[in-house]
Amino acid sequence: MDEIDEIVEQRQAERHRKPDDREFKMLQIRNVLNIIFTVVAVVGVGLCLAGKQTIGTYVFVASIPFKFAEVAIRILKL
Repeated sequence: MDEIDEIVEQRQAERHRKPDDREFKMLQIRNVLNIIFTVVAVVGVGLCLAGKQTIGTYVFVASIPFKFAEVAIRILKL
């Protein structure tokens, strides 16, 4: 049983590595972009539901470039 545990721990260690500094920085940037996107989108939807559909739509559309930037970073693995 100890041999199996050692093999499992070794495989997990191979798969779960610590991100290097560059990857960690990109993850932080992606998280900030996602937070900005989410907050602005929720405000836009809230405005739409409050009856100010035109302003809400503009606010929601303004949030989309933040998501595009985050997706580009993720896909291109910058």
